[in-house]
Parts: sequence; C-alpha cells; structure tokens
Amino acid sequence: MTWFILSLAVLLSTIPFPSDALEEKAFVHPNLQMSQKLRQLDLLDNESNVFENNIERAERVLGRTQASSDKKNASKLFFAAHQYLVGGQPEQSINVLKRVLKISDLDKKDKIRAKYEMAVAYFRMGERDNCIKHHSTDSCLLPIKGKGIHGQRKGANEAVELLLGLIKEDQNKKNRMKYKWLSNIAIMALGKTPDQYQLAEKIDTGPNDNKLLDRFSDISKRLNVNTVGHAGGVIFDDFDNDGDFDLVVSSSFLSDQIRYFENSNGRFLDKTQKVGLEGITGGLSIVQADYNNDGHLDFLILRGGWLFLTRGGNHPNSLIRNNGDGSFTDVTVESGLLSLYPTQTATWADFDRDGDLDLFIGNELLKDDSSSKNWEFYLNLGNGKFREISKEVRGIRINHEVIKAVVSGDYDNDGNMDIFISSWNDKNHLFKNKGQFKFQEMAALAGVEGPIASFPAWFWDYDNDGHLDLLVSEFVFDYKTDISQYFSTHGPLKPTVNIPVIYKNLGDGRFRNVSDKMGLNYGTLSMGANFGDVNNDGFLDFYMGTGAPGMDFLFPNKMFLNDNGKKFVDVTTEAGLGHLQKAHGISFADFDNDGDQDIYVVIGGLYSDDTFQNSLFQNPGSDGSNWIRLTLVGVKSNRSAIGAKVKITLQDNENKIRSIYRTVSSGGSFGGNPLALEIGLGKPQKILSLEITWPREGLVETFKKIDMNKRYRVIEGTHSLQEATQGSASR
Repeated sequence: MTWFILSLAVLLSTIPFPSDALEEKAFVHPNLQMSQKLRQLDLLDNESNVFENNIERAERVLGRTQASSDKKNASKLFFAAHQYLVGGQPEQSINVLKRVLKISDLDKKDKIRAKYEMAVAYFRMGERDNCIKHHSTDSCLLPIKGKGIHGQRKGANEAVELLLGLIKEDQNKKNRMKYKWLSNIAIMALGKTPDQYQLAEKIDTGPNDNKLLDRFSDISKRLNVNTVGHAGGVIFDDFDNDGDFDLVVSSSFLSDQIRYFENSNGRFLDKTQKVGLEGITGGLSIVQADYNNDGHLDFLILRGGWLFLTRGGNHPNSLIRNNGDGSFTDVTVESGLLSLYPTQTATWADFDRDGDLDLFIGNELLKDDSSSKNWEFYLNLGNGKFREISKEVRGIRINHEVIKAVVSGDYDNDGNMDIFISSWNDKNHLFKNKGQFKFQEMAALAGVEGPIASFPAWFWDYDNDGHLDLLVSEFVFDYKTDISQYFSTHGPLKPTVNIPVIYKNLGDGRFRNVSDKMGLNYGTLSMGANFGDVNNDGFLDFYMGTGAPGMDFLFPNKMFLNDNGKKFVDVTTEAGLGHLQKAHGISFADFDNDGDQDIYVVIGGLYSDDTFQNSLFQNPGSDGSNWIRLTLVGVKSNRSAIGAKVKITLQDNENKIRSIYRTVSSGGSFGGNPLALEIGLGKPQKILSLEITWPREGLVETFKKIDMNKRYRVIEGTHSLQEATQGSASR
C-alpha cells in the first residue's frame, strides 16, 4: 500500500499546477490535481464496484444467457433483473422477471422470489414516476398523504396486486410480514386503506397525538437545496464568517459533485463553482474544523466507506482549506494527509493540548485484509502540515475491524479528549487519553463494548448532569436483511435488533445501558444520525436516518424528543419527519436565525439508481421557550474551541435552580452540526451565570447578567461577552 500512496503523490505532483507557469494561471484550477485523480479512480472503480455500472452487467449476463426457458438460466436472470433494478431500469427488470416465471420447471421458491422482486420493481417505478419526477413536500413521508399520493398509479397498483397474491400463496411467516409491510406502503401511496383490500394488518405509524411538536415542513425545493444524490454527508456551519450557517453536501459516488451553498439571509446560493470546488467529488461523510487556526473553517471529505465489501474503496480523502477569500483549495497532499483506505469517519480534537487540532481516522478493514491500515492518527504540526503517528501512539489496539464511527470527548472530566470507536464487526472501544499520546482501553471496564455490530455514535450530556454520556446504535445488517423484522401485527416499531443504546455516564468511569428505561426498546437500523434541541427546552433530542442497501428497504426515519432527561418520546409522525427513503448525513442548525433548530437530511443509497432529493425540514417554532447561541473562539486553545465545555445556570419562575451542559463539537458521527452552540433554555426567569472551560489549559471564564434569545461571541481570555449581529465575523 505504501508504494501505491507514493506513486499517487508522484502522479499528483506531475499534474500542472497554477504556480508552475504564470501563463497557465487563468486556465488551470488549483484543485485540478485531486479532481483529475478522482476522475481516474472513478473509471478504474467502475467495473469492480458492484454498486455502479449495473446496466452493463445486466446486459453482459443476458448476452450469455440462452433464449430457452431452461431452469439453469434462472440464477443469471435473477442477477440481470436485480442489476436493471438498481441501475434505474425497473421496466427491464420486470421483463426479465417475466422470463423467469415462464420457466416451466421453476421451483416454487423461485416463483415466489420472482413475484416479490417484480413487486419491488413496480413500486420503484412508481417512486420514480411520482416521488422523484414529481417531487413534493409530502413525497415518501409516512403516513403517505396529500401530495405524497401517487398520481401515476401503475407502479403501486401492480405492486399491491402482486404482494396481496403473495400473502395468500406464501406460508413463510417472515416473508408474509415483508409482503404486508410493503403492501401497506403501496396502498397508502394509492390514497387507500388496507381495509379496502381486506388486509387485516395495518401499519401503526406511531403516535400522532402527543402534541409535543408541531409539524416540520420540507422547504428544500423552495430554497434550492434539494440536491439529488446517493448516500453522503452534510455540514451546516459558517464558512464565510458572516454570522449565518452555510451548507456543504456530499454524495458518495466519485462522479458526484460536492456542493457548497452560501446562506444569504436564509436563502441559499449555489456557489460550488465560484468557490473553486468544481471537480471535487465523492465523500460518504464530511467533517469540519479550523485545522490551521486562521479563523476560516475548513473541512475533510472521507471517501470509500462500505466499498470494503467489494475489496475496493481505496480512495484518497480530501482536506479542503478555506482560504478566507471566498475560495477553497484541496491541500491533501501538501498537508500530509494523503492515504488510500476506505473510510467514512473521523474526529478532530486537540489530543495533546497544544492548541492545534489533531485528526483520528477510522478505516474499514476486512479481517483477512493484511494490506490495509485500520486507523490513522495525525499529529497537527502547527504549520499547516500533519504527521501520521499511529506507530508512536501507545495503548490503542484495534483488530481488523470495520470502524463505522469515531467520536471524541472528555468522558471522565480530566481535561483530555478521549476516543470512542463504534465497530461494525467487533466490540466497541473506549480509549482513555492519559496524555502524551498514551491511551488505555476502558470499554470493558466502562461497560460500553456492545452492541457488537454498531454504526452511528456520539458523546452528549442527555440528562444535564455534567458527565458526557454515549449513544451508539446497533446496525445488524447483511445482504439477507429485509424489512420483515420491522413489522408485526402491532406495528413496525418493535423489532428486537438494531436498537439504539443510551449509555449513561455514572461519573466514576463506568456507564450503564439505560435504553429500555429511556423508552428506546425497539430498533431503527440507523445509519446517519445526529442530535439537537428542537423544542428549546434545554434537553437534547435526536433524529435517526434509517435504511439498508436493498431497494425494498423502506422504513421511516425516527425523531425522538427528550423528556427532561427521563425518557425519549417518539414524535416522528406528529413532526412529519418519517421519511421512508434511506437517510445518511444529518445536521441540526438554525439556518434562518429564527431561534429554533432546523434539520437537513441527505437521502440516497449505495446503488446507482438509489438516489433521492435531500430534505431541509424547517422547524415551525417552539412554545415560547428561550435560547442562546454561543460562538467560542480559541486563542491558546484551538480556534474552533472543539472540546470547550459550557455550563449555563438558570433560575425558573419558582426560584428553582438548574444547569445545562454543552461541549463544543460537530455532533454525531454522521453529519455535521455547527460548532457554534445553539442552546435551548426552556422558560426560565433568568440566566444566573455562564461558565466556559477552555480545552487547552482549563481556563474558566464566568459571565453574569446575560440576556436570553441573543447570539454571543466569546474570545478566550478576554473575559468579554460580545453580542454577535448577523453579518459580523463569527470567528
């Protein structure tokens, strides 16, 4: 692998760069090096990546298949039908499956399979003709109603007919649950009810009468941010230092352009080309930080995630430097961050407390792959460059694992940033930072090794006790995973696998699994996920993006409201957030500066045709609860203030005292919240004090006489709380 990286670096260095010749300056873009390499890799990957190039595969297999109705052709026909479906030609998939059904000696099991896959293809055709081509604010939201009902009805009609037939024909209990779930969805898409089809089992879409949240509205189309793409990442943050949150969106295919939207008073302008990002493609996830402490927010693009399944994904990540003049430059090679391992997760933190942000990247490694590197640890040298020091770091031992989440936080309040790692095929890890790049594995002692197969994770203080808790969500998935486990006669919400786990920090180095106590006793199969405070009550809520690669996997995203740190309440249906398509990167941010957090969701899957419009759900507003926004600027600490701790002490109308605790971070492992802290306060009488603990030296600054419902900027060491107005510098 080393020689490959060196050869790539040499190749990149030979591509003409503007500084090589003045006459080329107007014609060669500074990001040409990386964009050309990404195009080359895209061409090389096209054949080996099973998620792409599907139509060509289908036609190649069909070309080798005899025209006779021989049973031995069935497996090839099934393969071709699947490739047509995931490649965006459901009609061709249906035609091939009809050929399968004409095979005279076809097994009953294969007949059932062909009919089911045909039903899925018909419904996908309906999704394409309605939800995608005629997209509306109600498209694919469960329960399907209003403008979400299909006008082009052929796809859903045919799917319902086939699925109802399969319910009668197939006695396999698991399969029947799958048919009932999807037939419910298709019937809803037709604007009808299961009763009209004599279908006894009806989807319980969850509580709709909690009256805890008003309905959110998807305004992505109106604001021109409903980009269509595959699985990808998102960042909401202030990249141009004007006081509002801009939007960066990625999509995982190397042919997918990254998008940059500038926020202009709550309206978004696509500035991708103008800021110099044209040609920078791909990225299953993205994460932001001011790595060079220049006051301008940069970001990292992570590529190749999940492609380890095909022994691929050896793509370079990209460090994108914000030049501060309205342009961005890919500085991956010159910064020392060039590597070629499949990944989608990384965390920025000042692990050695020297004032610069270091970088930990978790890679995806098959157990029998000795050529890859499981994790990378980059020391920030303070001059815009990094040095990879994993061989020098002590105490971190990770087997050949698929790392799906890396998050950092000071769980034991000793001032050092610790690391939690979510592993998809092994036990999880919690590494206590003992200083000087010495770590100690604490997962077993702390009680956080499970779940064995997990995906998104984060540190947060969900109960406001001053100790960072953990959320890690199970993701038990293989190619046989289907929707049947998510449906029962009591509704789709009570499976016993893929349960999000809440670990409460007990304050003594140990955690306790309180998921059942907190009301999280059913699964979600979550991928993207993040947290925020959507009702401004001071307690953190969370939203989970659900899914699996199969085109038949349609399961609603889930929104959980925090009830005073005592339990989480499912408010998905009443909030209008139950999107059925596959969701990945999620970000909470008050993009329109009205005092409440909105939610952006990247929607799309891994296959060529598994694309969908992204959503921006606008918060309708809370019940008059108060808030405060804090932008912290490090001086001795890292400029982003990542790891800084905030304690707000409040007095309510009955003179009771309570505190709210927050830590500066970008939130969960799959989606970037702003680094500015947006803190709900509830309805207190007043703020008694604001206490900030800065991460480098532990400096504590305390402020009093603070107004609510305002935005403040705090520069480390100045002991000054500056009110920030829109248009003023945030960093």
